[in-house]
Amino acid sequence: MPNQLCLHINHQLAILNRARTALPSHLADHALHAVLKNNKLIIYTDSALWASQLRFFCPVIKESIEKAYFLSLNTTQIKIVRLPTLEGIKPNRSVAIPSQSVINEIRDQSRLCTDAHLKKSFLKLSNTLDRLRIKNNKTA
Repeated sequence: MPNQLCLHINHQLAILNRARTALPSHLADHALHAVLKNNKLIIYTDSALWASQLRFFCPVIKESIEKAYFLSLNTTQIKIVRLPTLEGIKPNRSVAIPSQSVINEIRDQSRLCTDAHLKKSFLKLSNTLDRLRIKNNKTA
């Protein structure tokens, strides 16, 4: 059984390499996997952008695979495979929170504003900065 799996994987890698040789170098790296199933060639790529580019080369890829393996393919299909992402991992960022005197100055400026929208924005900003400053002091 393990030998059959190795043979199957090697066959898929050979098909992928043949498909890549038919592609321009900038596209070849985006052909990630190739599967041949029931006279249908499926090539997997990492994004919709590359999929649309690869679709233009389907006839060339198909011809290359057919010549190399003496096959007659019915269709060639490009599919997108979602690569694992780093979701849930937050970058280690630090935010520079202004000093209390700067926050107070923003609040004082809000009181002097005649424009109601700007006044509200300054007050909201000063309240948010106060809240962040308190939170930051608790964790420090």
